[in-house]
Amino acid sequence: MEEDILKERYELAVGRVRELAEELAFVENEYLSVDTTEYFAAVACYLIGLLENKEVEKPAGRKGLCLSEISYEHSYLNPAYAKMVLGIEHGRILSWLLYELCSMEPFVKAGCIQDIVIRLELFLEVYAAYTYEWKENGRLPEYETIRRIIYWFAFDYADVAAEQYVEELKNGVGYIDGLYLNSASMLYGFVPGEGISSRDSGDRDKDRCAKDHQGDIAMILDKAYVSRKLEVFRTALEKNGPISKEQRNFLQENCRQMKKYVAHLA
Repeated sequence: MEEDILKERYELAVGRVRELAEELAFVENEYLSVDTTEYFAAVACYLIGLLENKEVEKPAGRKGLCLSEISYEHSYLNPAYAKMVLGIEHGRILSWLLYELCSMEPFVKAGCIQDIVIRLELFLEVYAAYTYEWKENGRLPEYETIRRIIYWFAFDYADVAAEQYVEELKNGVGYIDGLYLNSASMLYGFVPGEGISSRDSGDRDKDRCAKDHQGDIAMILDKAYVSRKLEVFRTALEKNGPISKEQRNFLQENCRQMKKYVAHLA
């Protein structure tokens, strides 16, 4: 039953993202500003290309999206570029959103439907917030509205992420092969800087991208989230049985660092 529901969510999310990729690419969107239309069109095209394992053609003039398509200097993955195009607050958080969505790539290859679905739904929820505010009031949504959407995305799925993280560590999976241990996500990783740069340290652009997004954890999280993360993490440890002392120390230190990193947000 749960698998059927998850499959239905997947099909609905993919269908909606595909519609956006078509609508935003060829039609002037009255529900978004020009700059955010460019952003959401590019991200929707990227997602469909990723899910279908093919290049999705974008009309001439569309801004670049990912490192494979354009230089990092002119990619939405670059927070500095995103802030220049989309504004300081919205540019930074939308750049992070793309960074989070890029962490779908190993999940797509492994067929991890739930991890794909929750990120597609996150993208669609953020898109809906922008279109609603623009349609109703002719302005961008409040920054805090978008931050809270991302915050609750992380909070609601902390259990799943922590359990899978512990399971991989328990099974001796390393950063090169682990989906969760090597996720690009700043929310599912425990220490800023771990993740995409660990696996792709030979790629200067990807390494720089990871470093540029290190500060995003403080932008999004707070002490309440850290407390929740520690709680579900302890539960995951108990559920998955004993792990080595070295592994436990490693995880506890990561949690301590995260708590220290966001303490000033309380």
